[in-house]
Amino acid sequence: MREIISELNECKKSPIAKVIHKGNDFKVIGLGLNKGVILKDHNTPSLKQNVNPKNVLLLVIKGKIKYTSKHRNIILDTYDKMEIPINEIHAVEGIDDAVFLIILC
Repeated sequence: MREIISELNECKKSPIAKVIHKGNDFKVIGLGLNKGVILKDHNTPSLKQNVNPKNVLLLVIKGKIKYTSKHRNIILDTYDKMEIPINEIHAVEGIDDAVFLIILC
């Protein structure tokens, strides 16, 4: 997570994503977005090639983000969490400088 925060300080206009930990049945991805930076429309990542997760949890560690999909717009603040529906196309925007986790299992 320190690496993500460090890169956010250097790279103001691009999302930062790093795999924090992974196993056969799970993956934890750390992401960072500076204020105003958008992680454009995308689908949930797979656990490994051609293996979709059964559950996806988003957990905000620092800052505030906006989650946008066809079905909802949600503001998430520090320590907020939400489940992301599998195969839901969505985008995420940094409302403040933010660091969050995506947990796939």
